[in-house]
Amino acid sequence: MLKLFTPATIVLIFFTIFSSNAQSKYPEIIGTETKNIDLRIAKKNKIYLNNQLTPIDSVGVKIFKLTVNFSESDRANYIVNLIVENEVKIGILSDVKRHLRQVNATRINYKSRDPISGDL
Repeated sequence: MLKLFTPATIVLIFFTIFSSNAQSKYPEIIGTETKNIDLRIAKKNKIYLNNQLTPIDSVGVKIFKLTVNFSESDRANYIVNLIVENEVKIGILSDVKRHLRQVNATRINYKSRDPISGDL
């Protein structure tokens, strides 16, 4: 008996067709790359914005300065990757979130990090 397609090939063909149809129907959503801003809160209340040490009071201002140069579509779709170590107090996290809300950075990707092992 001759097999034309394996199950893996059929799945690959299906997703190829679906993704090309979806991209033609929704080009503003699919195929656009979102801008990411990395914000890490380490122990002892150290905050790193794109790997640069930043005081908590200037988090909002620095994010605003980063997003001013974005295009209008990027400004509406950027994501803040908020990486928080396990030993960080919740008060510091809520202060950072308040500063993010003030500059309308509402798309947040949360990650927790163990400072000893480095696992996310």
